Amino acid sequence: MSKITTMSDLRNCTRRFACLAALVLVAGVVAAQDAVREVQAHFATDESRKTFTDFIDGFNAVEYRVTLREGQRLAIALATDNISNCFDVYAPGAQKPQFHGGDSGSRHDLVAVTGGEYRIRVYLLRLAARDNQAAQYTLTLTQRLP
Repeated sequence: MSKITTMSDLRNCTRRFACLAALVLVAGVVAAQDAVREVQAHFATDESRKTFTDFIDGFNAVEYRVTLREGQRLAIALATDNISNCFDVYAPGAQKPQFHGGDSGSRHDLVAVTGGEYRIRVYLLRLAARDNQAAQYTLTLTQRLP
């Protein structure tokens, strides 16, 4: 190991340490990102209700994708064994949810303001995910007449 004898040596050592700390921080953020599994929720022509039973834990999530026409209605209900389990609804192409279940509850009546693929993401709230909690849930999607 080399000695730090000049101010220049000290600055170089400080820069190296800062770079190493930044790399460790970035690696931790990447490792903590959500693992999202996608499920297509297609309705047959004579089908008005779809039910999905599944399990999530930690930072894992399941994203249900359903195509709706403008004005089409969809009732969404989540039954779960963990109060920290909730869902968000994203409009086609949206980065932010139009419905946030963590604030608004476990039921939502969606009216499609535009046609396209809507995403329903089921997940655990961050505090529960950090504790690596789990949830067994049933998500029910029901098409309603406009």
